[in-house]
Amino acid sequence: MLSSWRHRHIKRVGIFLAVVAFIAATVGCEPPLYELTIHSTEGGSVITPGEGTFIYAGPGNVVELVAEPDEGYEFIRWTGDVKTIDDVHATRTTITMNGDYSITASFQEIPPPINWPLIGGAIAAAVAVAVGFGILFTRRRRKASTEKGVTSLKSDDDTKNLPTHKED
Repeated sequence: MLSSWRHRHIKRVGIFLAVVAFIAATVGCEPPLYELTIHSTEGGSVITPGEGTFIYAGPGNVVELVAEPDEGYEFIRWTGDVKTIDDVHATRTTITMNGDYSITASFQEIPPPINWPLIGGAIAAAVAVAVGFGILFTRRRRKASTEKGVTSLKSDDDTKNLPTHKED
């Protein structure tokens, strides 16, 4: 009888000691803390989680990132420590915290759209001005040559009316 009692209690004591050892091993063992520093360029901001430095327990903690461009700007990409960012080209993505990271949301100004009717009109105006100048200079050159005594011949019959020079 003593043997069975001792066997049951030793088994219970062993389980109890195993649980105590597990609890003792985990007490004081906090997960590491990682810093996530977030910036943005001109033209937008990071609205989730915000901009600045944030502390997350890790490893493996997944943090949502949301960038929002200002009017007239577009989001380009996330730059910096981006190796654990899910999609660096998406305004809404995630980063997995496995260390300290510093990232930047990059924005650029949207170029104005090309106004093809305006460009076509400018080209047409330039052609019209060039043709006009061509006609104006051609008329001036003809007028200048007739003022110097040079006459243009309109037909073969016009040669009869030309002054002749006689040699003595």
